Amino acid sequence: MPRTPLTEAEIQEIQQMIEWIDNEQYYRLLNVGRSADAATIQRSYYQQSRKWHPDVFFRRDASEYMPQIDRIFMSLTTAHQTLSDPKLRQQYDRQHPIQADLPTESTTSEARRARHRHGRRRRDRDRQRTDSATTPTPNTNIKETLRQQRRERVISQVSSNLEQQRAQALTHFQQGQQDYAAGRVMQAATAMHLACKMDPDNETFKQHFQMVRKEARVLKAEEYITSAENAESFSNWGRAIE
Repeated sequence: MPRTPLTEAEIQEIQQMIEWIDNEQYYRLLNVGRSADAATIQRSYYQQSRKWHPDVFFRRDASEYMPQIDRIFMSLTTAHQTLSDPKLRQQYDRQHPIQADLPTESTTSEARRARHRHGRRRRDRDRQRTDSATTPTPNTNIKETLRQQRRERVISQVSSNLEQQRAQALTHFQQGQQDYAAGRVMQAATAMHLACKMDPDNETFKQHFQMVRKEARVLKAEEYITSAENAESFSNWGRAIE
């Protein structure tokens, strides 16, 4: 069975979404205004996720555009996490003031170069602070220096482990989102539960898990009721009551 090709309008929409991603236009990606509340952002995010889920294009002739579609789907998650967190949203709004139009190519390139310069200067400052902190003065006690170095190694290891755990939590969360968008509510609840366990301080994960868990419990209850009705129809009273 031949696959339906993408329309010209769909291709233009993909290109527009990619342009917004390149310019970090999160409000436009989620199709909400800058004054949108958390509920509106979450509702629009789920609508956009269902629209741009890669499975939606499974039976379409879209192989040429699948990398862009995958990028759009993942970027929607990033935009939602940023705008759902008050601190991250405040920081984003400061870095991305209201603009009537998207930046031109030259403006975008200059902005990227400025961010690179800023990041390089920050890394240089961090390196200088690290060097000054780990370089002992002539009067520094050797034992104290060794203890400080061991302490820094332990802190570095702990930080690395936490980052790995958060990365795994994000992977579970994104899998849960994909399952939910595909209608696999029970699997989505399990994946998001794992994400919350691995990153218990992430409020975004908690909010999504609570919502999906409610739907999963309803589905489970309906499953039990159906099983009871089937058992009753065969006069298996003990099983029906159970």
